[in-house]
Amino acid sequence: MIPSIKNFQFFVTHLKWFVFLFTFFFYFFVKLRYKFPKILKSISQICRIVFERILAALPYFKPIMEITSIYGGSLLAISNVVQNNIPYFVADLIDFYDMNMTDELNIGYFLILNILVTRLRFPKSRFIRFHWLRSLFISLILNVPHEWYDWEIKLTRIGLTDTDLEFWGIIIWILAFIISFTAFLEALLGMYPKLWVVREAVEVALGRDGEDFVWWDE
Repeated sequence: MIPSIKNFQFFVTHLKWFVFLFTFFFYFFVKLRYKFPKILKSISQICRIVFERILAALPYFKPIMEITSIYGGSLLAISNVVQNNIPYFVADLIDFYDMNMTDELNIGYFLILNILVTRLRFPKSRFIRFHWLRSLFISLILNVPHEWYDWEIKLTRIGLTDTDLEFWGIIIWILAFIISFTAFLEALLGMYPKLWVVREAVEVALGRDGEDFVWWDE
């Protein structure tokens, strides 16, 4: 008799928790049943945005690898500071890039990417095409200091010592990396460049997407 009374008292005491849990799970189940298509739609939209941003950011690895190969490789030969502090994986990346990225591959990469975004207008997302073309612009612009530094290292030097070349190599390397990595982050965050001159230059190169296309600053 006593155990039965205790069991009944336990049931009555905790009945409110059973009711609360049952109501909560029932409400959650009903709400999920009717909102499941909306949830799937939201998830697919998030996945599409993430995929779009990753795809837009990928070509920026090209200028980043290029500046690392040019300046890192040159400085490894003349700079004790770089030799003692550069991570092993960066040195391995430099060797890998130097061995695999030939002039023919470099030219082919530029031509194919340029034809895709400006002529074929592929992919459909203008945001992706914008950042793909901007990565080409960055590579072309950074080729100016690249060529000067490479010329100085290999040929003329024009009175520059190894210390001077080391100093200018590190400075240009840092500035070029900041430019490339900033663009990479903007693509990942779904942003366009804030400097209107850069935005306008790339947009003009992309052209208008159809007759009803509205320009970015209108």
